[in-house]
Amino acid sequence: MDISSTEDESRDALSRQLKALLKALQDPSYNGIQALLPADVKDYGIASFLDLSRVSFPNVLIAGEGKQTDMRSAISQAMVYMRQQRRTQSWLRFCLGLMITKDKMGLLRADATGVEECVFPKNIGRGVIESIRLSLGILVATDQELGQHPSFSLRSVMKVIGEDGDDDINNDDHVQSAKKSKSKTSVSMSSGNEQKSKKVPSKAQTMPSSPTDSPPQPRGVWSREVNWITLDKEKLHGRLSDPVPNNFYVKYLIEDRGSLVGRCTRVWCVYQEVFESDPLLDRYRNELSKANRVLKGPYALKIYNADMFSEAYEQDILVKAMNIHRTKPLDGVLLPTHVWHFGDILFLVRGLTEDERPPTIPLDKMKNRQEIFTISALKRTLSQFETVEEFYHVIIGVLRGIESLEAIDIMHRDISFGNIIINEEIYCDTDKDFEWIYVDLDRVALVRRETVDIGASGGLHDLDMAAYIPKTAFNQKNIYPSTLAPP
Repeated sequence: MDISSTEDESRDALSRQLKALLKALQDPSYNGIQALLPADVKDYGIASFLDLSRVSFPNVLIAGEGKQTDMRSAISQAMVYMRQQRRTQSWLRFCLGLMITKDKMGLLRADATGVEECVFPKNIGRGVIESIRLSLGILVATDQELGQHPSFSLRSVMKVIGEDGDDDINNDDHVQSAKKSKSKTSVSMSSGNEQKSKKVPSKAQTMPSSPTDSPPQPRGVWSREVNWITLDKEKLHGRLSDPVPNNFYVKYLIEDRGSLVGRCTRVWCVYQEVFESDPLLDRYRNELSKANRVLKGPYALKIYNADMFSEAYEQDILVKAMNIHRTKPLDGVLLPTHVWHFGDILFLVRGLTEDERPPTIPLDKMKNRQEIFTISALKRTLSQFETVEEFYHVIIGVLRGIESLEAIDIMHRDISFGNIIINEEIYCDTDKDFEWIYVDLDRVALVRRETVDIGASGGLHDLDMAAYIPKTAFNQKNIYPSTLAPP
């Protein structure tokens, strides 16, 4: 048999198979690869218009950029989009970025330790295979594989812009009523946040409709935000206590600087579960009898990635200060009640063990970081003072806090407006001891926790950058030159 004719027949047979597969994939009734697609993707596939209510940075799964030939420019722009995604998605442990040019394709991954980059040519056989693998991997990836922290669960909220202001709606009945409202507004995006646009006085100035045969622009944008944070009790660090809260309902985000790498600090206002032994249940037994769940707060739940080569981490200064505080309170200092250590980022994100780390990079130059959660009472910061008298009293409390830390040989090293807190607890609803909300279709009572007193009008918190006072600092001769030494 002629070898060339055999190759031609094989090529023709393969061509027929590929054409048949392409025709099957184009058939909506085909259930092969369709079974791998999420339900919302299937809906988009048969839709006749684009759902613009989902077009917002909180819904972005992977940021990306395409250029004709300049891959460096594509990487720079993708980093900008990744920063925007990270800024609006506080639940991410890492971010992914996709770049593509005429001849190349690339993937970025940014976590607390740095940014990984992988670029390969897509105009050769190996590049085509890698491109297909990458595309299919992104298609079937889970939320955690796309960067979502496994301890976070999310809720969907529609940001509706009406005549009376912005309303957050997270159930279908409210969404339907909002769609029927007579307010005609548009949604503008700036720095990843939904902002009110100017009201439209006439039809001539309305926003143009989508180029496809679709309904008008949406009156709101769907967004995602953190609903619950569940922490593993096995990760609890320091002194063990019983019971230990591990479920926290998130009311709102307090701080998120949107960093792609580094500490990546985020703080939420949360309410924690109330145990049967808590005296709060006896105080409000009659009012809370109809509640499915009872949560107390507000607390500040903080996540950050500590430098594992810093003195604060190596000496475990925070936990040591907490242990001292339990036996002898430190006036003017607010410390966490519990601390969780989840592990180092190189292992949690990149899956590298101690032996698998790149040998070309010195260990002390890798900036490996430990993912840490802390929970403490939520108080106002110095920037939220109400009177000048309160401001000065808080500063006096800060001096007491510095003195308390100095007594146990610790210096704060990070005193700022955000790290100075006000002892008096004033909230928006000062007369409400509890409020009713619905969480996951359950009626939940949010109860005001007991007041936490730090022993002064103000004080310090956040010992993340703290260090021990050097022994030489106690000897004035080693601090001051002979001509400047105090009398």
